Amino acid sequence: MDLVSGEHLKQIPGAFILFSCAFCISYVYVGAVWGLRGERRGMLGACAASLLHGLVTATLSAQQLAHWPVVVDATNSHAENLTLQISTAYMLTDSLLFLLPFTPTDVLFIGHHIMTTTYMVQSLLLQRGAQSALVLILLGELTSPLQNLWYFARYLKDRSQVAARAFALISPVYTYIYLLVRSGIAPPAVVWLAYALVTSDGRIAPGYRWTWAVFAVLGTLGSQVWCYKLYRGLLKHSRAQRAQKAAKAV
Repeated sequence: MDLVSGEHLKQIPGAFILFSCAFCISYVYVGAVWGLRGERRGMLGACAASLLHGLVTATLSAQQLAHWPVVVDATNSHAENLTLQISTAYMLTDSLLFLLPFTPTDVLFIGHHIMTTTYMVQSLLLQRGAQSALVLILLGELTSPLQNLWYFARYLKDRSQVAARAFALISPVYTYIYLLVRSGIAPPAVVWLAYALVTSDGRIAPGYRWTWAVFAVLGTLGSQVWCYKLYRGLLKHSRAQRAQKAAKAV
């Protein structure tokens, strides 16, 4: 299948501006009010954009995938195109405003953003396969609101008692929900998706289908690294809390 025109990319600039504004407002606020600098300040700027992106795209993806079954090589609908453009704009915003300026050595996340953006732009240009991308977006963004609240609490807990209490409350809930989605639900869903892509009837050229299947599998494997780090961090935090309580009891 040949690529079609770029008509279906025209919403990306407007969404890019929206996410950039969310980033900049948070970046200025946490610097001026909380005194954060450097990577932490950039991270909370990125979290504001990510929170907005997650709420919007998780809702849109769930609505569009509610009409089962998912057809991984179906022609894209207008709503599907819009969701992919919104998500593409977010990936560009996060890459240009946070990852490259603040964490240019974070190969895992930079690679994730490159694969995700390539997947979505190819689907937009081909005008097929959006439903397969929406499955991955939904799996990725289900935990986004809680994740971003966790990051805000984590980076502000040394400056605010409210943030410290929120961090203690959110951490176990976020960790177990994240592990459930990313290590419990996502792997079998991605195996099904990859199989459906490579065995579909040819409405999308094999090169694209195989590339998307590989991207989906690599993304899921990469998320297991973060799952391990997150769970290890929770155990470390829990041990530290128990040690503090034991010391106070003496």
